[in-house]
Amino acid sequence: MMLAAQVSPERFPMPVAAPSLRVLIVEDEPLARQRLERLVAALAGCEVAAVCGDGHSAIERIDRGGIDVALLDVSLPGPDGLSIGAHATARGVLCVFTTASLERAADAFAINAVDFLVKPFARERLELALHRAAERMSSLQALSLAQRMRDLLVQPSPLRAEAAATPGELTGGRGRFLVRHDGRMSLVREAQIEWIEADAKYSLLHLGHKVLRAADSFSAVLANTTPGLFLQVNRSAAVNTDRIREVQELFKGNVSVVMNGGTEISVSRRCRARVLATLGAAV
Repeated sequence: MMLAAQVSPERFPMPVAAPSLRVLIVEDEPLARQRLERLVAALAGCEVAAVCGDGHSAIERIDRGGIDVALLDVSLPGPDGLSIGAHATARGVLCVFTTASLERAADAFAINAVDFLVKPFARERLELALHRAAERMSSLQALSLAQRMRDLLVQPSPLRAEAAATPGELTGGRGRFLVRHDGRMSLVREAQIEWIEADAKYSLLHLGHKVLRAADSFSAVLANTTPGLFLQVNRSAAVNTDRIREVQELFKGNVSVVMNGGTEISVSRRCRARVLATLGAAV
């Protein structure tokens, strides 16, 4: 899906400052489960936190905490991998799916999966997926810390809290966004943004492998961009049309867009016709 080529492991070390990823392996096939356990245990910066063979035990283990990333087979006894993934994502656990079929890839990315590995996959492909998970976890931790600092340092006016935010009010002007992170404020220009993701009342700006949180809502961020540059592809994602690498047709009429950085984002059925027409494809 995202990167099919063999990748040298030396190119993708885990972030230096990141603690070991605590990985939950969920796979009902014993041999595949044992192989994943060996591969993860051998990767620097990763540890096998738990191994489960069915959906019910996986959900119970996730609820006990102490899991950073779940490696989920899609087809499982009990709740399937996508159901477990939605449950895990709601609890802050990142998900990498492993399956023999591409059929559910769009559904996986709709719940913000880090990656989707098609069996059989090489050790290097698994390492790349876990590297992506480590980078996303580091970015989200930095965003969370910056937000807590902002909440401590900034006491909003009651009148301002009640007022509706206008485009540009919390940003750097049309097409620019002033974003607080790592104790400083950075000016992000819309051309740098690959895609925008809704994040409760805020927005996540995806700049390749870096993710920054904007103080504006998803709709306010879109309203502050150059008309026609960003295209909303589902309820919570809009993509920079200048940064689209390709459009993929999946099973059962599903469509996804692949960005220059390799991220694949599912297009909802409601948005499909408009997205294809905007990009000049036959509907």
